[in-house]
Amino acid sequence: MEKPEDEIKRKTVQLGERIKDLRIKAGYSNYEYFAFENEISRSLYYKWESGRDMQFSSIVRICRAHSMSLIEFFSEGFDWNLKPISNTHSGVYSVICATFLS
Repeated sequence: MEKPEDEIKRKTVQLGERIKDLRIKAGYSNYEYFAFENEISRSLYYKWESGRDMQFSSIVRICRAHSMSLIEFFSEGFDWNLKPISNTHSGVYSVICATFLS
């Protein structure tokens, strides 16, 4: 079974890959130009693409720069394998998704 810290590292790398993929799909081969045009610090944006852990507000800024919702952002590039611990937790996942991903 995967250790929690290994799972976090893997998911943050996936997050960075998703951010980079979106930039490239938007037609920017250079991360610095994308960051400049979207008023994001170049060094901060580089950290995001490198899969460094980030705050939720950073993900919101990325979504805003790509004119997309959080659902659209998280709909590709992630291996969601969430299994609720109990039926109670299943309801919690629903509330979280409804609150943050809409």
